[in-house]
Amino acid sequence: FNPVLVTNLSSIASLNVNGMNNPIKRKKILNKMRIEKVQLIYLQETHLPKLEHEKLRVFGYSKVFYSSFRHGSKRVVSILIHDLSHDLSDKEGRYVIVKGTLDNIKVTLVNVYNPPNSNIQFLLFSIK
Repeated sequence: FNPVLVTNLSSIASLNVNGMNNPIKRKKILNKMRIEKVQLIYLQETHLPKLEHEKLRVFGYSKVFYSSFRHGSKRVVSILIHDLSHDLSDKEGRYVIVKGTLDNIKVTLVNVYNPPNSNIQFLLFSIK
């Protein structure tokens, strides 16, 4: 727990959106986040392909990190933030890891999705 980080990053949201392919739904969700001044958004189940994820920048988030399942659009997780750098994601669309500096503090952000009734177990791994 780092109180400096919490102070500097005062608004974080995590949402299972159950699909964002509908442009009206996408706009409503992201406009609500903008109005609430959410600085960091974790999204699960966006169901968006790569091109549509890139369009999320229009809503004021300069950095969009995501992991998409290559066969279809299920199991997609995303992280939207104003400024970070390096990312790592899996080919199954279940996690995305972002490392960088936020207000001069080194941070690692992780967004993981494991669907209900899934037989898949995640292996814990170290981030270097």
